[in-house]
Amino acid sequence: MGDFNVALLIVAIVVCVLVFFFNVYLLVNFQHPDDANQAYFPKFVVVLGLSVAAISILMLPADVANRQACQHAIYNGAL
Repeated sequence: MGDFNVALLIVAIVVCVLVFFFNVYLLVNFQHPDDANQAYFPKFVVVLGLSVAAISILMLPADVANRQACQHAIYNGAL
C-alpha cells in the first residue's frame, strides 16, 4: 500500500517536470526570432499558464489513482 503512494508521488513529480520542459520547448520553438533574448517575465507567465493548464487536466487521473490507493485504508476520513 505504501509503495503505491510513493510510486504515485514519483510519477506526479516526473510528469510536472516533463510538462514544464515541454512548455519551455514550445515557447522557444514558436517564439518570434526578433524576441529571442528579451521579455523574460511574459515568457515565464506563458510557461506557467500552460503548465498549470496541462497539470490541472492531468490531475483527474491522478485523483482517481489516489482514491483507489486509499480504498482499503482503515480510516478513510484521513485521506
